Amino acid sequence: MARKRMRSEPATTDLRSLDSLPPILTPRMVSRLVFGGGITEKTLSKRRLEGGGPVFRRRGHPTRGRVLYLREDVITWMRNLPAATTTTEERIRVESCAGAA
Repeated sequence: MARKRMRSEPATTDLRSLDSLPPILTPRMVSRLVFGGGITEKTLSKRRLEGGGPVFRRRGHPTRGRVLYLREDVITWMRNLPAATTTTEERIRVESCAGAA
């Protein structure tokens, strides 16, 4: 029976450790190094189309060229991600209902 492989990297990377990343990242590098595979390359691709992901650039052809991310853009995007949890959102909902009563 095959043994389940354990992840060696965390689900997300501490912002301080992002400074050690290369200055230019591919979608695979962002997925694996920054999020430990928690955000897939497919999710990054979808966010490039719909918005909501880090700023990206294309090398070569403007619509079919290789997608690249700058480390600084990924760090900026991560800093601007909402930090709310389900518990936090529930607390806000309860407080707003109590204030309306």
